[in-house]
Amino acid sequence: MKPDTPPLGRRLARRVLQFVTRVLFRVRVYGDTSKFLNERTLIVANHESLIDGLLLAVFLPVQATFVVHTTVARNPLNAWMLRFIPHLLVDSTSPLAMKIICKLVETGTPVVIFPEGRLTVTGSLMNYALPKADDVVTPELARTETPTPVNPLGVKGAGETGTIASTAAVANAVMDALSPFGIKHLDMPLTPGRIWEALRGKEA
Repeated sequence: MKPDTPPLGRRLARRVLQFVTRVLFRVRVYGDTSKFLNERTLIVANHESLIDGLLLAVFLPVQATFVVHTTVARNPLNAWMLRFIPHLLVDSTSPLAMKIICKLVETGTPVVIFPEGRLTVTGSLMNYALPKADDVVTPELARTETPTPVNPLGVKGAGETGTIASTAAVANAVMDALSPFGIKHLDMPLTPGRIWEALRGKEA
């Protein structure tokens, strides 16, 4: 499906941003861009940060609509930038969010989604006290074989399954440590500054 031609001003802005990002980040685009010219196109970003969204908006060969979490649009700078980008605001907690996205894809509009739901607030993990190898005990390894019955090979997808539960476990441990101070809930990410402010609020 051939996308509509964007306005002249938007095309000029894209050209300028393409030049700037190529210079600053040494961006190179490879591959067959005709793969994006389909009746239904859903583009899933492998990772998300503010720069990822910018690069996709600037270099995608089609005029795509970006699915943006409502919390992202509350930021004044993000709200101003979204004025120049076709986007759809959704709340990931709403049961209708996925239906709205599917409906948009079915209409022939290329859609970009970020699978983790929203843009990250930091560009690195330096703000977090991540455990190192000498912080954990030596694991005991075991193996079980339980082929899945849903495909002929019996194989299962791995992905990030092994790490998903760790986030909730760490959050629970932090809240358990803070419970003596009367703190019952904190939104993630649990940065040192957020925890410190919560403790100061209880002391006041």
